[in-house]
Amino acid sequence: MEKQILIEGLPKFGTEEVMSKVSEACQLGKQAKHPFLIQTTHVSSKPLEMIHSYVWTTKIESIRGCKYYVNFIDDHTRKMWVYFMKHKGEVFQHFLNFKVMVEKEKGVSIK
Repeated sequence: MEKQILIEGLPKFGTEEVMSKVSEACQLGKQAKHPFLIQTTHVSSKPLEMIHSYVWTTKIESIRGCKYYVNFIDDHTRKMWVYFMKHKGEVFQHFLNFKVMVEKEKGVSIK
């Protein structure tokens, strides 16, 4: 748009002076997002047949001092459960609690 002079007054993003004035959120919001390559098209045929789990860390602690979280995703229903943790070592205990809760709720066991 700038090269074709369609809009006047746009900042020139090539200089350091202008880049320092543009917020990080604006810069990240302008980035293009490309889809992830699909590795498999398999989807579970029943709930709790396959559970995906991820452990994440955050830059800022929560009010209660949690810096990590783990999520469990049911492959069939895509339902997600999130547990907050102060230490990564809490993952197994959260998995045991999750397992008991969902097996009671669904009436089937995790495969």
